Amino acid sequence: MLDCGKFYPPTAKTPEARLRFYASQFNLVEVDTSYYAIPAVTTAQHWAERTPPGFVFNVKAFSLFTGQWTSTDVLPKDIKQALGPGRRLVYKDMAAEFREELWKRFVACLVPLQVNNRLGLVHFQFSPKVVRHPAAVAHIEHCVEHLPGHTLSIEFRHPSWWENDAVTADTLGLLRSLGLVHTIVDGPQGSAHSVPAIWETTHPDHALLRLHGRNEVAYGMPAKSAAERSTCAPLRCIRTRCCSMPGWKSLCPSTRRRSP
Repeated sequence: MLDCGKFYPPTAKTPEARLRFYASQFNLVEVDTSYYAIPAVTTAQHWAERTPPGFVFNVKAFSLFTGQWTSTDVLPKDIKQALGPGRRLVYKDMAAEFREELWKRFVACLVPLQVNNRLGLVHFQFSPKVVRHPAAVAHIEHCVEHLPGHTLSIEFRHPSWWENDAVTADTLGLLRSLGLVHTIVDGPQGSAHSVPAIWETTHPDHALLRLHGRNEVAYGMPAKSAAERSTCAPLRCIRTRCCSMPGWKSLCPSTRRRSP
């Protein structure tokens, strides 16, 4: 929205001004920056202060928690110094004491949104390398245990979770049993990272649809921001695409209650 120059008015020149304007137009936003680095508590407090009652933030989980390789350079300064700069780690390779500290700091950044009734879902966009496996299921349960009192949404990027009807039913059953929100993914098809749009809900109060655009080349590539994976499209085009989706009308009756 920022890069295309078609949404924000010329007067919205600062992050605060852009957030205030956005919140005057919509009642929900997905926080993408939290995937790349854990936000400071003061930053989250500012988000709460600069948005009106009823506005909701869905917050993406930190990349390390989702099976993604993560650079120590994006970790909090003290943890970066302890582990050494310039290293790339996955969750299982990090010492438990540092993992637990990162969970504590991630949970802390959610508190200002939660206490001000601004927090919606905590979204886990799992790496395309996270295949359907008992170890992956155990990790999802591990994530749930670290976020008591929060509602998690789950997005799988590996097709093994949806490879046939029986597996799909099993995956949806897993999400329901853990009280998790299934993420319906509308994204490019034909690549190794493509997953089908499964038009089902797994939570009584929430449904989540993420529109990933049609940039087949960028969809499965590492990116510094979500903007690199998509192109700026007018909101009317997004609305038209939603209305043309085969599962949209069948899903709408179960999503009349806004989240949360």
